[in-house]
Amino acid sequence: MSAFIRKRLVSFVIVLVGVSILSFLLLAFSVSDPAELIARRINVNATAEQIQEVRVAHGLNKSIPERYINWVRGFFAGELGISTYSFNPISQDIRSLFPTTLTVVGCLCGYWF
Repeated sequence: MSAFIRKRLVSFVIVLVGVSILSFLLLAFSVSDPAELIARRINVNATAEQIQEVRVAHGLNKSIPERYINWVRGFFAGELGISTYSFNPISQDIRSLFPTTLTVVGCLCGYWF
């Protein structure tokens, strides 16, 4: 039984790492430039220098492996980053929206069961 559980845990970790790498790469190779999006949300007429400043401030000028390692470290440290939509820490957005999510899930569970 313990061998089965160990095998499942190893599979879970492999899938989790694979999904994190895939999701990071999808974001890294997306068509839009995150630095440009952030700079243009702050100032619609952002110059190339302002976009470069945002890129440096958010670490987007580093290589993709470096950015992935920093992203994983930040995740385990509880630093999920800054929302490009609300400019709040993502953990703060999750905390503020989680009760509504639980309410919706509770209503759906009550409906289905």
